[in-house]
This record gives sequence, C-alpha cells and structure tokens, in this order.
Amino acid sequence: MQSEDIRKNIEAMWLDPLEFGRALGYKGVAGRKQFGPFHDDMMRHAYSQPRTSTIVPRGHAKSTCLTVIDTCWHLLRHPESRNLLASATLDLAKKLVGEVRDRLNGDIELAPGVFLPVREVFPWIAPTGDRRKSGPTDKLNIAGRAGTGREPSVFAASVESNLAGNHPTRAVIDDPANEQNSRTFARRQQTIEFIQQLEPLMHSPSSPIDHIGTPWAFHDVTHYLGEHAGWTQFRFGLYDGKDGGVLCPSFLTAEEADRIASSVSRQFFAAQYLCAPIPAEEALFDDDMIRASTSGDLTLSALPAGPEVLLWDPVGRVTGNEGDKNGILIVRVIPAAVLGFAGFERDRNIFLPVRAHEVSGGADAAAAWIENIAIKEHPLLQTVWVEKAAAQSIIVPWMEERRKLGGVKVRPHKIPHTSLPFRLQGVQTAFRKGTLQLLPEFPGRALLIKRLTEFPLGDTDDLLAALALLSTAIDRKGNVPGTKDLQSGVDYARVPWRTGPSAGGTWPS
Repeated sequence: MQSEDIRKNIEAMWLDPLEFGRALGYKGVAGRKQFGPFHDDMMRHAYSQPRTSTIVPRGHAKSTCLTVIDTCWHLLRHPESRNLLASATLDLAKKLVGEVRDRLNGDIELAPGVFLPVREVFPWIAPTGDRRKSGPTDKLNIAGRAGTGREPSVFAASVESNLAGNHPTRAVIDDPANEQNSRTFARRQQTIEFIQQLEPLMHSPSSPIDHIGTPWAFHDVTHYLGEHAGWTQFRFGLYDGKDGGVLCPSFLTAEEADRIASSVSRQFFAAQYLCAPIPAEEALFDDDMIRASTSGDLTLSALPAGPEVLLWDPVGRVTGNEGDKNGILIVRVIPAAVLGFAGFERDRNIFLPVRAHEVSGGADAAAAWIENIAIKEHPLLQTVWVEKAAAQSIIVPWMEERRKLGGVKVRPHKIPHTSLPFRLQGVQTAFRKGTLQLLPEFPGRALLIKRLTEFPLGDTDDLLAALALLSTAIDRKGNVPGTKDLQSGVDYARVPWRTGPSAGGTWPS
C-alpha cells in the first residue's frame, strides 16, 4: 500500500463521517451490518439543517451513525466543539459517551490490514485522562480543546437533567422516549419539553440538534417533531424499502423481520419496527368494533326525539394543553321499539351520541360552552352529568347559581369504580350488545373514534371519562336518571314522535 493511497483514505475520512466510521471499526462482516445508500441518506439528512429528527426501526445503526460516529467525526473537524449526548436515562447517555471515548482511544484502519492508534493519526482528538479506563462515563475532553470550561468536549444528560448553565455547540438526543416514560401525557410532555428548553440553551441559534428515536405512542416526541415547523424528519418503517421490501437488508432481512414480528407483540412491532404506533394490546376499542356498532340506517337529521344527557368530565389541571381538556359528550336516549330495533325488549334504552367535544381550560370554559352552545343547540337536553367526586361541593351549586341552564339540571353522578379502563369495559360491552350505537355522522364523531381507538395511548382520556359516566345506566330499561319518567305500558309504536335534532320533541309522561 503506497503512502499516496493512505493519504487518499485519510482524506476520505475527513470528508465523509461514514468513511471515518468504517475506519474506526464499524464496517460489518461478510456482507452484513454494512453501511449503504440508506445510511448515506440518513447522514445527509442530519446535515440538511440545524434541527433534524431521525425515526427508523430498531437495529438499523441510527445511534451508531448519528451519535457515536458523527460525534467522533465532529470532534475531528471541530475539536473546539462541546457535544451534548442525551437519552431517556443518564445511564444510557453515559454508555454513548463511553463508546465515543473508547473509539477515540482505539485504533484506526488506514488501509486494509494497516492499523495505528487514532491518537497518532489525529492527535488533537485524543481523549485526555487515564487511557486505561473504558466503559460508561459522564464526560470526556480531548487534547485539541484548550480548557474544558463548564462543558467538556462531550458530556451526558437525560431528559430529567437540569441543563441550566450549559450551552453546547451540538446536541444529539438519542432515544429520549422509552416504554416507561411514554405511558402518560405528563411523561411524554416531559420529553418534549426537554427539547423545547434545550433550544434556547444552545450556543447559537444555528447550533445543531439531532433527535434520534422510535415512536412509543401516538402523540409522543416523534410526532411532535414531525409536526413542528422548525424541524425536518427522516422517517421510514421496516417495509419502506425498494418495491415494498425491507428497508435495509444488510441490517435486517425479511426473514429476520418475520421472526421478530412473530415473537413480539403487535403493538411493540408496529411502534418500534414499522414506526407507526397502534393501540395497545389491551385496547378496549378497535376499528372492527366501531364499524359493527355504526348503524347505517340512522341519520342525525331523521333521528327520533328523545331526552339528551350531557356527560362532562372536568379537567384536573388548567393549562390548556392537550391532555388537559374537558371531555363533553351529548347522548340521546331512545327506546329500542321507537327505533325499530329487533332483538331488544321494547323499552330497552339505546344510547346514541349526537355530539362530542373537548374544551381547553378549566371548569369555567366548559361551563360557558355548555351554557352558550350546548343549551341553545340541543333543545332536547334535559340533564348534565358530572362525576360526583368533582361536582359534589363546587360545580353543581356553582352552575345553578349562574342561572344560565334554562331548566336543565346538573346531576352529580356517582361512579362505581375509580379505574377508567374498568368502567370502560361496560361501554365496550354496550357497543357489542348494540345498546350503544354510533351514527354515521354527528359533530365530533371523528374525535370520539380517535379517542376510543387510541386509548390508553392517546394524549387525553377526558372524553372517554365522560362516556364512562354511562357505565351504571347503559344497560337499564325505562327512565335514565335526571330525565323525565317513562309511563309504564306506553305503546311506543303509537307515540307521535317528532323528528330532527332540533325538533324539541316531548318525552312521554
């Protein structure tokens, strides 16, 4: 091997981070785990603008390329830089920093079979300190940086770290979301806020931040960054390869993908390999159930009159963010005989949602919506149900004192169980039995279905908590609490029902 060939190889390492990575030892074996056009595209995207997000399946070397190799290469080109490596936990971030240090303390292949220590070829990126140490570390400094200041050349953090006082010139946020911190809105929001708060702390507005990860829930950090105007996202699922094949066969073949799919849950495979979350395995509501419970013979405009109940779940926090919304559902209650439903007792109640809505803010915002919109647009509305624990001492008398309900009563409704999934099982059964039916169209239908099918991974469950207020009444005959009594023995076939959503029909008494 001539010195000119070695010089060209070094020049290639200087120009291409993946070439530098191959020389550091990331070159795969026997045709496997070798970087190709997919990784070139992934790396080019990371350099396309200051804020990028990379969402690709597990096992496709995104952390290797964008966190470890690119950090080493960035130090090669910019030894003065201060690089933040963050992850969901500090332990994971320390492992990434440790791998960077270990690679820089190792050898580099200048030509096939020609190895030298990295510090001899590129002395300015030699890590300072005890060379015998290896493994996880919270920070490292390199010889080419004069002084460490408040931040060394590379330092670790987690989504729970306090970054005040830190001003990195480059940041890589590697898998900040995991299964544990993606289960609730508050934990998902914590991850999003970590990145939001990091942006103004960067050394300059153009200091790059690269996010790397996979989705765990519908509205987690991967969704936020994919929708954010200041970020671009490189997002591919496992089968987004050429002609519908696997993305990168060198890293995961079709046969290996099939084995993984057969050995893990559908939810895990969809999120972590298809990069497209689906409802949890324990999901109570799915698309098939929604289709089966939709009655195509009924339309809102031709729906028989009947008493309407407004179900309201007040929010516990008042921030106006997703996850902090008043869930409001208006349900019309009509006997099966009036609807002409066969297979039911004649006075069996059928519950039909006619409106679904969410109101940001506190109880005052929801009360104003109920008084100014619901009361005026729903003349059949007879009662408002609010969970007794929330309404008993404050909401009911407060709304009555406002005197804007036009005779509609507010009813504290005692819930049988504090667990929302437990209460929603009754709703699930009602869908299957047909006592809870969905019209093909009504205001907020898409929103209700979205909340149903995303539960328990959705960003808010307030609308479902409102629906769950029906759990104790959804299988009863006769009058529903808070509505006018039905006269026993009424021949429903002879009742002169007035039709239309605003007909103001009268319930028999």
